[in-house]
Amino acid sequence: MKVFKFRGVLDEKILERDLNTFLANKFYASKFESMNDKFEANFDEIITETFASLAKIFNVKVPDIRKGIQEITKYKDTLGIYCLSKTYLSETLWAYYADNNRGYCIEYDIYKLKDKTQNFDFAYEIDVNYSDEKPILIVNDINNQIAINKMFGTKKKRWSQEEEIRLLFDDSGFKTHHHSAISAIYFGCDASNELIEKFIRKFENRNIDFYKMKINYQTNAFERELIHKNVMKLNFDINKFNYQLVKTVDNLVVTNYYLYIEKKYNLDELKELALAFKEKHGYRNCNIYFVNNIEILEILEKYPKSDSEYVKFAESIIADFPFDCNDEIFSYPFKDWKYEELITK
Repeated sequence: MKVFKFRGVLDEKILERDLNTFLANKFYASKFESMNDKFEANFDEIITETFASLAKIFNVKVPDIRKGIQEITKYKDTLGIYCLSKTYLSETLWAYYADNNRGYCIEYDIYKLKDKTQNFDFAYEIDVNYSDEKPILIVNDINNQIAINKMFGTKKKRWSQEEEIRLLFDDSGFKTHHHSAISAIYFGCDASNELIEKFIRKFENRNIDFYKMKINYQTNAFERELIHKNVMKLNFDINKFNYQLVKTVDNLVVTNYYLYIEKKYNLDELKELALAFKEKHGYRNCNIYFVNNIEILEILEKYPKSDSEYVKFAESIIADFPFDCNDEIFSYPFKDWKYEELITK
């Protein structure tokens, strides 16, 4: 999913600060107190009253719910928020946040901003709800994200044109991302050529598309026009290899890629393919497995495996390029003691 961050350019110091932050593959999750809607985190709750009534009816003790609600509310004093939009077409956002169409807008891949291998304190993604009614926390909101959404993701309807999506982190401050998280940069219809040329030059070794907004008077709306494409210079040529990505499994700290290899490559060639694949497609820690039998797809991530499945699995994983072994590659990594024991039965 693509999301967008609008920025202004009139303050030269802020422009340079922001540009250096983007180039360093960072973004800043602000404190809650910096939010521009002063009615945020203004809510009522009837949880305390409900539990008090139940305790009285059934003559049982209940935990101090009010204290718990207060602790959750205090979370806003430490959390960090990165506010983004789901659209680059909003006239209001270009006027309000991008210096009346003279600024720019960064396009992100939101999944790469949420990657916990980069930011372990990422906590919630919130699709902001717009309502003039004060949110009310009820018992059903406990132990799920509804309470967080109501407390930290509700704004008045006058802000609805922002189409805001928020990333919440346990702490405010700078966060990091893989360089490929930035996929495009948009410039307002009144942005200067000097600004555009500066960004194109600064991001020269990135895979980034550059667009300029223009007015379509027939549709009475903004539209984008591609004005330049930067392409990252790669160290490896992945196109000289024949392979097929047959399975991708994302875990908390690592991604497992399974590449089906029909042609016979030696170990050095497989290592080069692994490095080429990682350079082009990997944005987090990844293990790359080379498979010579596509029929084992169903048991690749199956645990535990039966004895026959394990033998078939071990004979089909011809090489492993793990993320934590200093770019070493291992031939038939699962032909281990268990495999030897099974085939000698």
